[in-house]
Amino acid sequence: PTWAYDGADDYTFSLAATASGAKLALSLYTGTAWADLLLNTHSGAATVDGASRVVPQAPYADSLAVSPDGATLYTCTTTGGTAKLAAYSTSTGSLIRVLHRWTLGTANYYFCAVSADATGKLLLASFSSQLVQHPGLISVNPRTGTSATLPVRSDYVIDGIQAAW
Repeated sequence: PTWAYDGADDYTFSLAATASGAKLALSLYTGTAWADLLLNTHSGAATVDGASRVVPQAPYADSLAVSPDGATLYTCTTTGGTAKLAAYSTSTGSLIRVLHRWTLGTANYYFCAVSADATGKLLLASFSSQLVQHPGLISVNPRTGTSATLPVRSDYVIDGIQAAW
């Protein structure tokens, strides 16, 4: 399907799909504010507004991922030199838990990225700035909140890094 979008910005900064592809999680400007949305790919609506809904209370994410069943939205958000990876309920928008926090020194640009595997057992995440040229990558178990630093370094670009499974 194709959906018309009548907002000023007609592109998303982050896009993730459930395992079945029935829902897309996206972050974009809704015309009045930045928001995280869930779009029903089986919707007969002609517009993004008609086929999607804003996830209430979840903060606008630099990057987001969605659980395979679409019940949990994982957001990676930045505020200055700090970043937070958190899990939110897609039905209520309530915070389930903070999974990880990072802190970097003062910089002009920051970017936080998250990606989920198709089984829902692991997330890949990173936090970077233009001053951290080779940011680390962590794996996070979203059910337990445990994390491990992976022996991988990536290159920073102005929009950060993205990792996919």
